[in-house]
Amino acid sequence: MCFVGRQKEMQKLACALEQGRHVIVSGAYGSGRTRMVHQAAADLSGERRFVFTDFSKTPGEVCGSLLADFRPKAPSGRPVRSAHYRTGRNLLAGMQLPEGPQPVIVLDNLGRLSRQKLSFLRDLNMEHRYLFIAIVESFLTERSLFLLRACLFPCATIALGHLPLRDACNYFQRLAARHGLGVARDDLLALAKMTGGYPLGMKETAERLLRRSKGPSGSSPEEVSLP
Repeated sequence: MCFVGRQKEMQKLACALEQGRHVIVSGAYGSGRTRMVHQAAADLSGERRFVFTDFSKTPGEVCGSLLADFRPKAPSGRPVRSAHYRTGRNLLAGMQLPEGPQPVIVLDNLGRLSRQKLSFLRDLNMEHRYLFIAIVESFLTERSLFLLRACLFPCATIALGHLPLRDACNYFQRLAARHGLGVARDDLLALAKMTGGYPLGMKETAERLLRRSKGPSGSSPEEVSLP
């Protein structure tokens, strides 16, 4: 999987977690927010546990997803994989964690922050057992963003924009080398300039380039990840 750029943002994210601070990742659609956090999770997997959950779902569904991942123990000592919402929320908020760095819960697709979701997040954060990375959608309201920052205080905010030209060039050069495309350097530079460093545009352009190289009867191309 091809991942380029974002060195400063990745360093800021890693430093924030090391300092015990939560992180809010923002940016326009297609800017590679989730892809960057997945890469950070892979890079830091030897140091921390990362658990991803879709925060566009209901608090009950999110709670169920986290229960399945963490499997907290009931008073009887039996691991709990599912429970009613209130019971599950209390188990997650009060569970005993192994010694070491706090696990990181990644809240993906956060586009709406209801009172129920905010309450759920506060309950989980009350005992400071977890660190959170919130990947917020561009349409999240300013008021909701303010409440999220207050709930996750202290937190660092990382805003993703387009990639610089050198990173876009690097992406297409690595793509060409990996798949043996034999595209001239000037043409790769033209592709980088055409996409303007927009990660989703780069991915779509790369996929078209791979399909063209396979021919009409070729096999389906390998997926190219967002940079």
